[in-house]
Amino acid sequence: MKKFLIIFLGLVFCPLSQIFAQTLTATVNRQEVPQGELVVLSLNYDGKHTNEKPDLRVLQKNFNIFSMEQEFQNVYENGKSKQTQSWHIGLMPKSKGKLSIPAIPLGTLYSQPLEINVVPASLNSSSSEQDNIPKYAIKAEIDNPNPFVQQEVNLTVTLYDAGGLQGGAPYFSEQAQQDWNILALGEPDLESKVINGKSVRLIKFNYALFPQKSGKLTIPQVQFDGYYLTRNKSSDPFQRIFDSHFGNVGLSITDLSATRNPVVLVTDPIEVNVKPALTNSQWWIPAEKLEIFSQWQPSPPVFKIGEAVNRDITIQALGVSDKQLPTLHFENSSAMKQYPEKPSSENKIKNGKVAAVKNIRNVYIPTKEGKQIIPEVKIDWYNVTTGKTEVAILPAMEITVQPGLMPQTINSTADDNVKQENKSSSISFQPENAVVEEALVSEPASQSMNTFLWSVLSFFGGSFVCYLLFTFSKKSKQNLSSNSQNYYAEVIKFAKEKDFRALRDCLIFWARYKYHDESINNFRDIYRYNSDFDFHKELDILSATLYAQQKDEWDDKKFIDIFIKTNKQNKHIANEEQPLPDLYK
Repeated sequence: MKKFLIIFLGLVFCPLSQIFAQTLTATVNRQEVPQGELVVLSLNYDGKHTNEKPDLRVLQKNFNIFSMEQEFQNVYENGKSKQTQSWHIGLMPKSKGKLSIPAIPLGTLYSQPLEINVVPASLNSSSSEQDNIPKYAIKAEIDNPNPFVQQEVNLTVTLYDAGGLQGGAPYFSEQAQQDWNILALGEPDLESKVINGKSVRLIKFNYALFPQKSGKLTIPQVQFDGYYLTRNKSSDPFQRIFDSHFGNVGLSITDLSATRNPVVLVTDPIEVNVKPALTNSQWWIPAEKLEIFSQWQPSPPVFKIGEAVNRDITIQALGVSDKQLPTLHFENSSAMKQYPEKPSSENKIKNGKVAAVKNIRNVYIPTKEGKQIIPEVKIDWYNVTTGKTEVAILPAMEITVQPGLMPQTINSTADDNVKQENKSSSISFQPENAVVEEALVSEPASQSMNTFLWSVLSFFGGSFVCYLLFTFSKKSKQNLSSNSQNYYAEVIKFAKEKDFRALRDCLIFWARYKYHDESINNFRDIYRYNSDFDFHKELDILSATLYAQQKDEWDDKKFIDIFIKTNKQNKHIANEEQPLPDLYK
C-alpha cells in the first residue's frame, strides 16, 4: 500500500514539477547600439517542447523587426535529456536615446524587461568631422537654406564608413517627394580620410532638389539600407589554407559563410524657408543663366509660297529642370502658316548643376509673297545671381517670300525645253550625215571591200550590243516596276494607319521608281510628273496635316482613291526615259 501511494504521488506531481520548471529569459547582444545598426534580442525557453511563439507586437512601438530565427537544442545532464528553444530577433531602433524592451509573452510565460542605449550615428550640418563619430554614419548638407520656389537646391549626402559598409544608393521616401522635384547629379564621389586616428571612407551622393511650393519646408530625409559582414571563426584547416592562398584576390570561404549585419541610416531633417515667386506669370524661371538660339534648315533659309522651311529653336538654362522651361506659342497669320512639332527636353549636368535643354522645331509655310516679318520670340526669367529679371530674345526677322512655281507652268516649260532640244538635234544631224555620205562617195575602189567587211562586222556587233542593252533595260524596268508596286502597297498601308511621316517618305520612294528619277526629294518634285489637280491638292493637305496638332480631320479614304487613280496614269513628261534638265529641278 505504501509503495502504491508513492507511485501515485510521483505520477501526479511530475507534470506539476515540469510546469514549475518552465522559464523564459531575454538577453541582448549589446547594451549600447549605434543608431542604424541591429540589436539582437534572444528569448530562451527552458521546459517541455511547445508550439507557441512569442508575441512580438509589444516591440513595434520602439523597434522595426528585421528578422527572427528559431533554434532547438537537446542538452544531456546527469544522464537525462533536456530540450531548450530559443528565438533570435533582429531589432532596428526607431529613435535615439534609452529604449525599453518590454516583457515578451510566450503563452502564459513572460520574459523580463530590458533597456538599451541607442547612440547617434547621424551627423547634422553643425557637426564637425573632427568630432568622434561611430563606425557608420550619414550626414546631409545643403547649399542654400533660403531658395526661391522652383530654384535649385543642392543636397550632398555623405556616408561615413569605418568598417566595410556595403549596400546600394540612398533613397528618398515617396511621401517626402510630394513637395520636391529631385534629380540625382551623376555618380557618387569617393575619398578617404583619417578622423581621430581612424581611417574612414567617405561616399558622397549629390542631388538637385527643386521646391514646388513656398513657405517652410523640410528637406526630404534620405535613408540608406546596407550591411556589414561578421566573419565566423572556423577551426577547419582546409578553410584556413584556402583563405591564406586566395584571400589576397578576394576569394574567401570565410566571406561566403559570414553573417550579414543590416545597417539602416537616416539623415536628420533640415528645414528651409522657400521664398515665393516674384511674378504671377505662368512661367517662373529662377535660373543662373538662360539662353535661346535657333538654326534654320536649310541655312540660309529660302522662303517660297507653299514650301516648308524648318527652324530649330533651343532653350538652355542653368539651375532649373527641363520641366520649368516654357512652352513657346506660334500663331498663324494671313501670310504665314506655322506648325510647331512636339518639343523634346532633357537634363544635363554642368559644373555640379542641372542644365536644362529644350528643343522645339517650328515649320513655316508662307502663303503670301513679298516682304514678311517673322515675330520675335522672348522669354522672361529671373537671374538668381544678380537678383534681377532678364529677357532672352530671338529678334524679329524680315524675310522675302518668293512666288512658288505652279505645276502647270513647270510642265509646259519642260515640254518646250524638250521640243527645243529635239529641234536642235534634227538641225545638227543633217550636216553630219552629208559629210559622211560625201566621204563614202569619194572613197577609193581598192578600199571598198574592206569597208564592206567592216560594215558587216559592225552591223552584227552593234546588233549584239543592242540585244544586251535591250535585255538589261527590260530586266531593269521589271525591277523598277516591282519596287514601284511594293511602295504603292506601302503608301496605302500607311495611309490607312495615318502614319503621316512614313506616308510622306513612302510617297517619295514610290515616285522615284514610278517616274525613274532618283532626284525626287519632296512633293514639289512629284508635281513635275503629273498635272492631276486633285492629287496635288491631297499632297498639300497631307503636308499641312503632317505639321498640324489636330490630325483627326484627314480623310484617308479620299486620299487612297485619288492615289490609286494617279498610280494608273502613265502620262507625265513627254520623254519618260529622260528626266528634266537640272534647270527645272
